[in-house]
Amino acid sequence: MRNVAVVVAILLLIPVARAADIEIGRPHIVFLSEEAASIACKSASRRACTTVKTEFFCACARAGDQWTVRSRFIATPFIHTTSYAFVRHELDHIADIRSSLNEYGDSLLLHVFPSETTCISFLKDEVKLFGEKMKLIQRLTMIKRDGVQYAASE
Repeated sequence: MRNVAVVVAILLLIPVARAADIEIGRPHIVFLSEEAASIACKSASRRACTTVKTEFFCACARAGDQWTVRSRFIATPFIHTTSYAFVRHELDHIADIRSSLNEYGDSLLLHVFPSETTCISFLKDEVKLFGEKMKLIQRLTMIKRDGVQYAASE
């Protein structure tokens, strides 16, 4: 039993390789009237929402005799709200987005390529699709935190 505990302790000390470098800046919080919030949030029934401006940087890196992906995400969140009461909830959305970007970055690391050319071709496609992936990430956090009815209205 002692050997198992030692092995578990050693495994916990091994750093996990992350595929992506995620940088999420401090949220810009804007307090609005209910009318202005409904315009900013694109919904008459909304009193708060979060948008995220995200930049995706990626490159191919040699890993032995193969090529792999290195990625970096820089995200700037904007919270539009009518009250301090909604800020914590909106910060939870930002945490969800961070988690999803980490998962996406980790999934990119799973791809291994025989050449730099095939890696670059793959990344060109990923860059083209990134906007849609971000919409999906935001939709998933809306379903999780706000319910399907709000995600359907986006």
